[in-house]
Amino acid sequence: MTRRAMLPGVDELFGSAKPKEGEQVLVPLDRLVPASDNPRRDLGDVAALAASISAVGLLEPLIVIQDPAGSAYLVVAGHRRLAAAKLAGLTHVPVIVRRLSDAERAEIMLIENLQRQGLHPLDEASAYRRLLDFGYSQRRLAERVGTSQATISKRLALLNLPEPARDALDSGRITLEDAQALTKLNNLPDRLERALTQSARSGGGLRQAVDAELDAHQREAARATAEEALTAAGLTIVAWPESGGFYGRREAALSQPECWSFGGPRIDIAVEAHAGEPCHAATVNPRDASTIWICTNPDRHRPKGGSDVKGEDPRVAAKREEALARREAERGRADFLRRLLAGKLPTREATELALETLVANVNHGPARLACELLELAPVVRETSWGRPEKDYRAALRDSVVDQPTRLLTVALAIALAEVEDNLRSEWHGWGGPRDERHFAFLTERGYAPSEFESRRLEEGRKSGAEDQQTEDEDLDEGQGDADE
Repeated sequence: MTRRAMLPGVDELFGSAKPKEGEQVLVPLDRLVPASDNPRRDLGDVAALAASISAVGLLEPLIVIQDPAGSAYLVVAGHRRLAAAKLAGLTHVPVIVRRLSDAERAEIMLIENLQRQGLHPLDEASAYRRLLDFGYSQRRLAERVGTSQATISKRLALLNLPEPARDALDSGRITLEDAQALTKLNNLPDRLERALTQSARSGGGLRQAVDAELDAHQREAARATAEEALTAAGLTIVAWPESGGFYGRREAALSQPECWSFGGPRIDIAVEAHAGEPCHAATVNPRDASTIWICTNPDRHRPKGGSDVKGEDPRVAAKREEALARREAERGRADFLRRLLAGKLPTREATELALETLVANVNHGPARLACELLELAPVVRETSWGRPEKDYRAALRDSVVDQPTRLLTVALAIALAEVEDNLRSEWHGWGGPRDERHFAFLTERGYAPSEFESRRLEEGRKSGAEDQQTEDEDLDEGQGDADE
């Protein structure tokens, strides 16, 4: 051991059986045992620290406790220093021996790690949980480690995330902010999994996916509450169709302000006048949990031999005529568009319209990546719930206002971002036609694919060929069965 590794005034006392509390001694490295419950699972790269120790010595002693037999020392604080000292080739290091309870030892390990950068949020959360198990309250723990009780509560919530979400945070596929947003769905595991999966597939923002699931849950709960109240009152409930409103259904909405969202036939009878009828019922709109009163058998109220409702409000008849006129206009417009696309197109105007539409309708994930490629800052807007939100699509749209010549550049950035967004997803299988065209486009312009990219593309080609072979074999078997 070099003399630089020794601190002035340190006595080599490792042979003593019971060093005093707080005593500093010099201990052989082979008698130091890292704590298995150290909050920091990954010590990281200690090469720079080892080089520093080789140059100037170990300037800060480790904190240890001595086992009852006195044959070894358990490290409490200084795991990185211990690893670096081994790398630097030291044989002995200075330590301070403490007498600590398990709770005190856990607290010191946590504080020591928090004072240094890079402690993973899940490691931090596990350490908080351990101290709470020792009897600490969140308030006392916050005071001891110098943070807020809210921070501790948010970290602890990470431990309740399902394993796929914890793995995504551990590996860096999602950020701490994303993971903390996911904890809002800890009590709704199906919605949590859907938000995580949907965000990974679409490349959209995870926090937006969480907000969407929370909103859907709140609307679902409000709808269930409304239906329970109607059931308790002895009323007939017709479930709202999953595929939208009541288009093509037999039921008709009674005359009421809420019937605008019904999406089906209406009947000009007041709710109060219909309440005693055997066909009186209600449905609950899942969008806003509003109750819409309906008739389950409107034919009972129609005169025989006619389709008009007796005493129909002229406004209802006018709306029906308006719907017929709208459908006729839609058919005429579609016929014109078919003729337009079959003929010679005005190249410049058609190109600009197509590119403007692409820019206006790009999804969130590719829009964010396209802004990154174009070095555009997102437009920050205040949402209805009071939180700022980054709008990447608005940034792309604003960048082409009154600049038609820039449309092609922005559209190309979006097209490239669409593929890149998929390539960056862990769930995306490489090697499809879009991926091949993407890399061919880049290669023709001087890009040299890495060994990793070439390998993934080749694996995708082989997988695609195997899938095609299986599909062909299935078709051949099906044709053979048909021939038989």
